[in-house]
Parts: sequence; structure tokens; C-alpha cells
Amino acid sequence: MKMYTAPKFSIEQKLKAIKLYHQKGGSLRNQASSLGISYMTLWRWVHEYKINGEEVFKKIYKKSSRRFSNKIEQKIVMFKERNPAMSIANARSLLRMDGLVVSAKGIWSVWHRYGLLYANHLDPLDPFNKPHDETLAGIKNAKSLLYQGDQKSAAKVLNNLPSMVKDEILIQVPEKFLSPRRKLERFYMEGDKMPPPSAMKKAHQIRRLLEKSGYIYSSIFVTFVELYNLHNMGMPHEMFNILKNLKRKIYKIHNRSWRILYYSFMALAFHKRNKYNKYLYFANKCSQLRRIPSYPWHLMTLGSLYTHMDNYMKAFHYYEKGFEMSNNKELHFALDMVLHGYCRSGDYITARKLLKKVSESDELRRSTSFNLSRAYMAFGEGDLNSAERYFLEVLNMSSKYNLSNHLRASLTGLAFVASALNKKNEARAYLERCIPFLQKQGNTQELHQIKLNLALLGGCKLTIIRKRMGDYLHFLLFQAKKRPTLSNYRKALNYATRHRLLGYFERIVTLAPEPVLHMIEQGKNPGLSVSVLKLPVFNQSKIVYHVKFLGSLTVLKNGQ
Repeated sequence: MKMYTAPKFSIEQKLKAIKLYHQKGGSLRNQASSLGISYMTLWRWVHEYKINGEEVFKKIYKKSSRRFSNKIEQKIVMFKERNPAMSIANARSLLRMDGLVVSAKGIWSVWHRYGLLYANHLDPLDPFNKPHDETLAGIKNAKSLLYQGDQKSAAKVLNNLPSMVKDEILIQVPEKFLSPRRKLERFYMEGDKMPPPSAMKKAHQIRRLLEKSGYIYSSIFVTFVELYNLHNMGMPHEMFNILKNLKRKIYKIHNRSWRILYYSFMALAFHKRNKYNKYLYFANKCSQLRRIPSYPWHLMTLGSLYTHMDNYMKAFHYYEKGFEMSNNKELHFALDMVLHGYCRSGDYITARKLLKKVSESDELRRSTSFNLSRAYMAFGEGDLNSAERYFLEVLNMSSKYNLSNHLRASLTGLAFVASALNKKNEARAYLERCIPFLQKQGNTQELHQIKLNLALLGGCKLTIIRKRMGDYLHFLLFQAKKRPTLSNYRKALNYATRHRLLGYFERIVTLAPEPVLHMIEQGKNPGLSVSVLKLPVFNQSKIVYHVKFLGSLTVLKNGQ
């Protein structure tokens, strides 16, 4: 026979049941039956309420007498922290050597309470644990101490908790009083608001602090954050050093989410070094680890990897799938769909509709990706003044935050605007401005992209072509420029259309307009949009008014 118990009732529900009984009166058995509990349980509630009032239900958390002592518990925790791949059987053997016999369930419960067993699959960088009574009681106590102005005691209470849930008290307590693990959790809450250089520096400090304290398992969370910011800043050499260290940490750990992240960062580091075969190897390993069911961030990772391959059809598929899976809540997916999908394919009408939805987020609206998307749309629609203004905004933000990829994208975009205005020397100056910065960072892939654009502009040889689709499109357009025949140009145009690169093709063709001008002279349709064909580079007899931001009005005719 099933026994009905009270633990499923909250304090508020218990008090409501008691007050309802006092108001209505009647049979105790009937009311208990309507609540689905035994009449003795309701009688006990009423009796305790009569003697002690509401306070009797507000129980204070007490540590179970069956729990290990703090010394033994910390010993079990540090086994896992120092060796993240340690199994329960190995931990039992080490404890037995010290004369301690501990059950497998006992070790599991300690690791589970301290958040050392399962990563959050929705966010593998999340170091927080599920809420436990001990954690919630500790946070409540710490808040009371903080309200009294005793910051040190509040921090001490938080530091002694086995794990934390996401709570603003971590921000309210001064960081200098927090333990290394609490500092990690505080950084997780603040890291998104920091610019990449500051976030990278902070992540590095916390990682070194955790490693020095023996918290190797906990340091894995912040290592991935450090890698993410180094990737954004275009620093492959530093990425390889950290990845080498990370490989030792996650060796033999059966955590699929962490392995996907590790392989994706390995792939991105090799991409920046222009090692395409190595990039493909790790990208494929990352793809093989993705199974059903997937999580939105899995699809975001794969979309990013296919973007770097220039396979925008597959990248768009994963971004779109992730956007649908997140029930259209993750606007990062929408922004990537605009930037790497619609702006590349030249579908600016759909891009503008989706970007309007993204603009609802203040965080994304201030991002370089958002302004870069607006710049590409303005360029595709023939609005060179707006395109130049947005590219300059991206350049200023990228320079401030040291974002390598968007710095190169903004300078390249300004080169497209200059070449569209038939100012080849200015376009060349923008492209050459990137070279010293990228050489200093060792970012050979970004450097390779600049050299391809310089080759189209003229004045240098075409570098070795890799298997990336964008590189091959440059090669086809370069061939069409050398021999401006109908077949050569059509080959480049058809390749761009087939691989959803028409928007990108319309930008790079301004660097090498000769094939398009040849088609116009022959009375043939170049296959470009009307807005692009109206650009000055394709209408050199047209008088053009070009207003520079905070500059004087210039009138251009025939490039003069």
C-alpha cells in the first residue's frame, strides 16, 4: 500500500492547508483526503502550528550525521580535482591505502555534491551545480551576513559551500575574499560583459590560480573561456600552448561536450595557421562526436567550423537548425545566419528582416558582427556612404578590443568601398595596412586572404590556392581578369551562385572589374544585382557624389 508523505508540499502549501482547515472546520480526514495525504500528517501540521506558529516549518539546514568529516570529504574532492579522469574505483583504492573503507556510493555522492561529475550539456562552460539544501541554506545565511555589513563572514560561508548556484551574491561579495572556485563562478557571471583582452587576461589569472591550488578539474572551465578569447583576438601561437596543456587535463575524461570544444579549438588554431588538412582532421573529429540528441551549442560549433571552410551551405543549415531548436530565442544564431548566410548569398531582403529581430538585443546591437552585417547589406544595396560608416565602426571596435578577424574584415570592407568608387590606390592601402598586424600575430590564414585580394586588385602574384571555396572563387575571378572571356567569367559566376557566394562575389569583383566591364561592352548580362551594377567602378562616366563621415564633400568623375 502506498504511503502519502508531506515532503512534496512547500512551506506555503502547508500553511495554506492549515489555515483552510481553521476557516472551514469540518472533518480532518476529509480535508486530508482532498490533499492526498494521511489525516495524521495534517493533524501533526495543525498541532505543531498551534504550539510554535509558522516558525516550526522554517527548518534550518543541518548537516547529516552520516556525512564524512570535512577532512575526509576534502580528500575525496581533491582526488577528482587533481586528476579529472580518476574513477570511483581508483579513489576507493587510494583511500584504502590510508586505512579508510568508503563505499562507491559515498564517493559518488561527494563528487556529485561538489559538482565534479556531470557538465551542463546546454552550456559546457557553466561551472555551477544543481541546487542542494546545503547550498541554498548557505546562500541565505551569507546574504544575511552581507546585509549586516560583514563581507568577510559572508565570503567565508560561501567558500565553505561544496558548490554554488548562479546567484548575484557572488558579485556583491568582494572578489579578494572569495576562494579560487568561487572566483571561477563569479567570472562566469561577469565574463560576457568584458572586452576580449580583459576577459582573456582575467581567465588566464584564474586558470593559473586554480592550477596552483590543485583545482585542475575546475580549471578546465576557464581554459575554454581563455581559448575562445584568444581565437577572437587571432593568436594561434598562444592557443596551441594552452591546447597542449588542456590535452593533458581532459585525457581519458568521458565528457563529449568538452571533447567537442577541444577539437573545435584545435581546428580553429590550425585554420589561423593555414594548415587546411589539419583543420579538416579536427573538424571531422568534432563532427563525429555530435550525436542525437544534439544541443544548440553543438550546432553553433559545427556552423562555425563550416564557415571557416567557406562551406556556407552547410554552415547555414546548422545555424538554422540551432535557431529552430532554441525556439528562436538564441539570437546569436540569427546574427550568424545574416552574416554568414544571407549576406554571403546576396539575399539582403531576408537579411534585413532577420537583423531587425536581432536588433531587439542590446548586447548584439553593440557587437562588431551586427555592424559588419549592416555594412555588407548597405554595400549590396549600393549605399556606399552607409557601408563605409559601418565598416569604420567595426574597425574602431575591433582595434579597441583587438579582434583580429573583424579588424581584417573591416579593412577589407573599406577596400571594397574604395574600389567600388574606383580608388584603387586607397583600396590597396587599406589591404596593406593589415599585413604587419597579421604577421606579428602569426595569423597566416587571415594574411592569405589579404594577399588574395591584393592579387585581384593587381600588383602581386596569386598565392597558392587552398581547397577553401572562397579561395577557389578568387582563383576563378583572377583567371577571368587575365583572360576576360565569356566562359571564364561565367565559370566564376556559376561557381559563386552554386555555392551561395553571390553576395561575396559581388564584393570581390569590385577589386577586379575588368571581366564585368568586358561583359557590359559585349552587351551581355553580368548576372549581378542592379544595385551593384550602378556602382561607380562599373559606370566610370557617371558623376558620383561621395560624402565622407565628418569630412568634406568630394565629387568623383572617371575616378578623378
